[in-house]
Amino acid sequence: MKGFNASGDAELKVDYLNTTLETDWIRARTATGVTIDGDMFVDGHLAYTTIDSPYWVACNCIANGTISFQKGQYAIGVSKRGGDIAYDVSFPEHPEGDTYMNIITSTEYHTFHRSPSSTGFLLYLRASTNGTVAQGDGSFNIAILK
Repeated sequence: MKGFNASGDAELKVDYLNTTLETDWIRARTATGVTIDGDMFVDGHLAYTTIDSPYWVACNCIANGTISFQKGQYAIGVSKRGGDIAYDVSFPEHPEGDTYMNIITSTEYHTFHRSPSSTGFLLYLRASTNGTVAQGDGSFNIAILK
């Protein structure tokens, strides 16, 4: 339906319940982006130039504390404590304080963390005997959600 709004501007109203909208592109006219109000379903592939990471910090480490690779919004620091398979993990202050959601996986039998703060925690890896020597290869992954 073609018409004019209360300000006198021309407008076009389309009944999207019964009319398919087909287009090759959508571009924001005055805003910094296009807003979709409601659910969006994509039937096909979704490609993008950039997208924010869901992780505050994330990394893969080897037994000596060396970070193999990291992903996430910020860099993470890992340093091995001597004579143990324990690690100091540090990162920029998390907006949720010390109640952030973390995901830790390892090749070791037990994996747990202690002393959480808004900027890090202690990570412990243990063998099946609770010993301080790795039975696996000692590698581990850490992911902290935003």
